[in-house]
Amino acid sequence: MEKKNKLFNFRKKFLRSKTVGGWIQLSEPNISKLISEQSYLDWICLDLEHGLIDAMSIPKIVDAVEKSNKIIFARISYSEINNIPKILDYGVDGIIIASIKDEKDIKKIYSLSNYPPRGKRGLGFTKYNNFRLNKNDISNQPLIIPMIENIKAYKNLNNIIKEKKYFDGLFVGPVDLSLSIGDKLKFSSEYKKTILNIKKICKQNKVLLGIHLIKGNKKDLNKIFKEGFNFVAYLTDTVVLQNY
Repeated sequence: MEKKNKLFNFRKKFLRSKTVGGWIQLSEPNISKLISEQSYLDWICLDLEHGLIDAMSIPKIVDAVEKSNKIIFARISYSEINNIPKILDYGVDGIIIASIKDEKDIKKIYSLSNYPPRGKRGLGFTKYNNFRLNKNDISNQPLIIPMIENIKAYKNLNNIIKEKKYFDGLFVGPVDLSLSIGDKLKFSSEYKKTILNIKKICKQNKVLLGIHLIKGNKKDLNKIFKEGFNFVAYLTDTVVLQNY
């Protein structure tokens, strides 16, 4: 499927349905292939921030999961956003960005992710376009999902949401958010209150919200959806293997 149609079809489903993704930290392409073949998954995410996946692993994984036609995200740290054009050139469909802080970050990420006139991403012969220049590719807009996982982003949430035309949804990082607000991974009432407020603001502004279910089962997954989240990263390959 052409990239443009793939992105269009996914965005339509993303807006109308609850979607589930598989989180991948290991660089072995066959692991990604097996995960991508799970029928209940709509997307996968390659964890470049904390996982063992480096830039040169991405093309191999993209090749391995191609037949599944799943959307492929790469999660990166905010400190690595200048690498967004290169990561997109490797063939992923979108970027999940950790540790954003304010609305200025959103605009910068959008600019780095898109070709002129929308942004300043450079166009060249890459894996993304099969090393052929196609002028239709310049209209493709990669999926962009910033993460709300620190107290600065939380305090700036209303300003971030004002720039919602530049992203597809927001994603809660439960571990780092807990640490940033001083909860120390207790996931206490204060943490739960923070999550409720994030959900409230996103719902009021019609912004899709996701979260990572690091451990659990499909009952827990359904519970998260009932709690008001629109998309969920379900488990992690490393966690699953530890419970083999």
